[in-house]
Amino acid sequence: MPHSSSDSSRRIRPRSRVGARKLLPLLIRQQVKFRIRSFKAQGKLGSSIVMTLFGAYIAFTLFTLGAFLPVFVEEIRAGMTTHALVDRHTVSTLVGLFFLRFLLQKTPKVQVESFLHLPFPRWLLVGFFCAASVFSAHNIFPLIFAVPYAVRHLAPIYGALGAVQWVAAIVGALLVSNFLNIYVRSQLTNHERKVLLGLGTLLALTLTDEYLGGGVLGSLSLAIFGDMHRPSWMLAASILSVVVGAGLLASGALLDSLRREDPPAVPLAEAGRLHELAERWDLAGHLIWLELRLMWRNRRPRHYLVVSLMFSTVYLIFLLASPGVFDGVALGAVIGLFASGGFALNYGQLMFSWESNYMEGLLARAVDTRTLTRSKTIVLQGSCLVLFVVSLPVFMVFRPDLIPLHVAFLFYNAGVTTQVILELATRNRDGVDLGKSGGFFNYEGFSARHWLWFLPTAVPPTILLIVFRDTPSLAWSILAGVGLLGLLTTELWTRRHARRVSRRKHAMLSGFAIRT
Repeated sequence: MPHSSSDSSRRIRPRSRVGARKLLPLLIRQQVKFRIRSFKAQGKLGSSIVMTLFGAYIAFTLFTLGAFLPVFVEEIRAGMTTHALVDRHTVSTLVGLFFLRFLLQKTPKVQVESFLHLPFPRWLLVGFFCAASVFSAHNIFPLIFAVPYAVRHLAPIYGALGAVQWVAAIVGALLVSNFLNIYVRSQLTNHERKVLLGLGTLLALTLTDEYLGGGVLGSLSLAIFGDMHRPSWMLAASILSVVVGAGLLASGALLDSLRREDPPAVPLAEAGRLHELAERWDLAGHLIWLELRLMWRNRRPRHYLVVSLMFSTVYLIFLLASPGVFDGVALGAVIGLFASGGFALNYGQLMFSWESNYMEGLLARAVDTRTLTRSKTIVLQGSCLVLFVVSLPVFMVFRPDLIPLHVAFLFYNAGVTTQVILELATRNRDGVDLGKSGGFFNYEGFSARHWLWFLPTAVPPTILLIVFRDTPSLAWSILAGVGLLGLLTTELWTRRHARRVSRRKHAMLSGFAIRT
């Protein structure tokens, strides 16, 4: 029996879009299930225990600091009241947290894209996931300090309503920072240079004001938050309007970025001097060039590179410019390790996992494991030299007396740290997704072993500096000598790593295949 025209039109009619009333409960249930399943699939029990203890330690520290702040700031309050001291440093703290958020926090674009093939309104998807992004550790951890501080130190003076309004102002500032991060990241695709130039200018002005003691940020912070603990409906309405405006700005930018055509995941290689030079390299040179391109073209490896450069410059400026920071020998050892060895300590732990998607094909070719491990050793040792050069001006300006320590750790990191980290890398069993961000709590490929491995790397130089604290030049000489010995025996270490890769490659490839 032939189909009627009404049946035919019903069959080809496109599906209508799902309304917001039905969509929101569906998205909420899906996100709850996704979070639960993601937590269960995190992997090893040891990693979960370590991260839980670490998070609990940070939360306990922030809570204690907020509840008993006068005890900790007695020496630096300089006649100021506790709430005036906090109000004066709130904006500078929020600026620092924003840069940390920019480096680590993910944006909801990928989550939105996974629903675009369904008949859901695009604007509603963008709004939902932008709103869901506020449930982030970057927004929750600061409140662990702010809430007990307001209860203990603001409520007795300004009343419960004043304390609630001040906390609401902090929540509003965190939400604005969250939405501003989404907006800035949405503009990176088409305006990368302008965005990075703007962020760099803001960071430079902040550091200059902090170092020169201009107090511009402090005065601005005091003007903004100084009256926030005095109840006012006008202030509460202003906070709400600013948050809503920031949310609309972020949603609009994210929606606009979805309409634009995304750039290719891997940019086309243009002919140039480096490519011409690579053609004349031997096999090890080609493997080094392959590693560098993998590092720069993929999101998570590039994240480790950027964070290492930031630590060797911006964060190091804060530490070296603060008086009395290096009174603790142990802290000095950690700074020495990361100033030139930060990239090796972070990126090097997953040295073989980065190539999990094509490691099987790489080992099936005429690539002997000794050449493979030699190329990776050269990359890590070269990174120590690069970070040393980058951070050397910081030591020269702020702490020229610590330049010998910096030189000693250059030798130690290049000769010892890189070999210890490569020993850990030969035990890689879990593959990683190169396209994922290296954001907060993204520990794919890590296990408890990776966190505990920091001990044999950092403890020996720390103990050495503590034992010879009265003769630091002797400790630095021993560090440099041990590092130089490690450099002279690099080939012996390379052969050892190659033998271990040869013995473990089948287990390594089996683990990589599970993820893919």
